[in-house]
Amino acid sequence: GISNSCRYDACLGSIQMNRRTFFTSCVGAFVTAGVAHSQEPSILNFFKKRKDQPRDSVIEGMTVDKVYPRIKSEAFANGPAAGTGPLKHLVADLYVIYAFEERNLFMTLTDEDVARFELTEEELHNVALENFRKRIPEIQLQRYGDFYVVQTGHNYEASMLVDHKFWRQEAEAFDGPLVAGVPHRDYLMFCDSANKNALDGLFDFSQEIFAEVVDNHALSPNLIEWTSEGWRAFDYSQK
Repeated sequence: GISNSCRYDACLGSIQMNRRTFFTSCVGAFVTAGVAHSQEPSILNFFKKRKDQPRDSVIEGMTVDKVYPRIKSEAFANGPAAGTGPLKHLVADLYVIYAFEERNLFMTLTDEDVARFELTEEELHNVALENFRKRIPEIQLQRYGDFYVVQTGHNYEASMLVDHKFWRQEAEAFDGPLVAGVPHRDYLMFCDSANKNALDGLFDFSQEIFAEVVDNHALSPNLIEWTSEGWRAFDYSQK
């Protein structure tokens, strides 16, 4: 459970600031403690450097061990940016895509890439998950009031949703079902739904972040619930 993860408990006390400002300060606390919070290389810089090169030449030599899972919104899944690559429905309005990532390269996989690897979509997902676990071997959990905030670095916070082993372990420590919010690629929080204060705080935080952080990495204002079968939608209005 939570006791087996690396935690950084913040003393909220009389801190007077909005939630997003506090969250940003928490990231700084991790850096001060020696936990680097890396940033994903800019895709804009990637295209500036490679705009004249064919896609095939850019990915030449890229191997399946450089493929990682990324979480995307329903708006992305239904839009042109989704392209022709594999798209896995995760839960509710959240989807999983797969991308080559190395240094300043970030490129979403196409069906042709998957065919080149001679993998089924299920095999691709399993390989991407193992790559992810190797890249993020230790997860930081920060307590924020009555709920927990996940920190991974490399902008992989939302991608933690695909690691069912992690969620099974964390859920064991709670009295009620584990409920999570993922309003943005960089924001993943969860709590024990048996704790009403935690659940209310989680819902409010998710709503606020989704409304405030308006960019291409926004995900969902809705909460999801962990079950023995995996994730499912959670109806906060019924609690």
